[in-house]
Amino acid sequence: MVTPEPATGTTTVEAATPRADAEEIRQLARTFQYDRYIAALLLPRRHREALIVLAAFAGELQRIPVIVSEPMMAALRFQWWRDELMAAAAPNAGERRIGHPLCDAVMRVARELRLPFGLLQGMLDAAEVELDPTPLADAGETRQLLTKFEGALFEIAGRILGSAASRDVWQDAAMAYGGTRLAAELRQRQAVGAQTYLSQTCRDAESAFVVPASAALAELRERFATFDRGTRGALLPLATVPPLLCGVASQNQQTDAINNSISDFARVRHILWVHWRGRI
Repeated sequence: MVTPEPATGTTTVEAATPRADAEEIRQLARTFQYDRYIAALLLPRRHREALIVLAAFAGELQRIPVIVSEPMMAALRFQWWRDELMAAAAPNAGERRIGHPLCDAVMRVARELRLPFGLLQGMLDAAEVELDPTPLADAGETRQLLTKFEGALFEIAGRILGSAASRDVWQDAAMAYGGTRLAAELRQRQAVGAQTYLSQTCRDAESAFVVPASAALAELRERFATFDRGTRGALLPLATVPPLLCGVASQNQQTDAINNSISDFARVRHILWVHWRGRI
């Protein structure tokens, strides 16, 4: 397991967040965004807490459809987040706090690092699609939703780390990481009647997810060594994509959840390896 560096000081986020609240945020990141949590522990300490808050925010959006049984109540929860984001983005918002540990941390990070609130709002819109199991209109909609959620996560991480990458890098990362995750989760999603992100015109997981994810990964692999340090750091979660793609191929006929075939230890090992050798 990765161990954080010894504390030599506190970041603004750490100083402003009570210890119990900070641990709750870290637990949310560990549970729902393990790859990004581990990647954050390997990156410079001055950026670590902001990256963990970002991962926890993504985890919160992912768990809303899971923990709230009624779609209407889940929609209200998403709307609550949308309202708070809009209030925090207002010109006169100032140091607004509402007493919700994660919400206050997200807003503080966004203000201090001047992150685009539009990217966070796009994540909300994409995550809310989980509430409707109706097939998407076309494959382009799937890519758009992945860009709005996974792509935003990669882009915001890049901004935190000072990346100079262009938007196409984050779009490829979204397709590689998000497409692979959807392929791995497909049978599980179908079994519970959840949103599969398959479109009305593309019902085959191979062409919908695996082929475009593999192509996007190949593009990023070819360019990875040329990226600046901030971009490579933001892309660290991609380390788990190759083994997941192999799992999708080798377990294509099985009914178990393929993403569960990669243990937390294996995830840490793959991320460490990419971090040390500087290529995917």
